[in-house]
Amino acid sequence: ILWLAKEDKLGKALQDLSLKTRERASKKE
Repeated sequence: ILWLAKEDKLGKALQDLSLKTRERASKKE
């Protein structure tokens, strides 16, 4: 269960990162 929670947090962090990069890209355009 612990590793699952860690992966969930990692996945959320990755989604946050991809969202931020998308926002930056859209702002540049």
